[in-house]
Amino acid sequence: MTKEQEEAIEIIDKMIKSYIEADECGLSNNDFKHEIRAMKTVLNMLQEQQEANKKKDKIIDLMTEIFYKRFKAELLLEYGFENEEQLKQYFENKAKE
Repeated sequence: MTKEQEEAIEIIDKMIKSYIEADECGLSNNDFKHEIRAMKTVLNMLQEQQEANKKKDKIIDLMTEIFYKRFKAELLLEYGFENEEQLKQYFENKAKE
């Protein structure tokens, strides 16, 4: 996640907290409640996506390690991968397709 995305999430989180505080003080209306629900839903979606990305990254790391250790010579000869990082980059690019 980029720094800009993290900052946006922090801002939304602060907005949610201020809406909740306003609601607790009796300063809100139904629109606040709908906005809070919508923002919480979006934050949950982002967190789920972040977890999925972490899982994907871990899988790519494990695949890279196993393939490189097992097929180091073949990967160098056939594909020109000189190190694990090149192979990892290949898997990451394939995952984006």
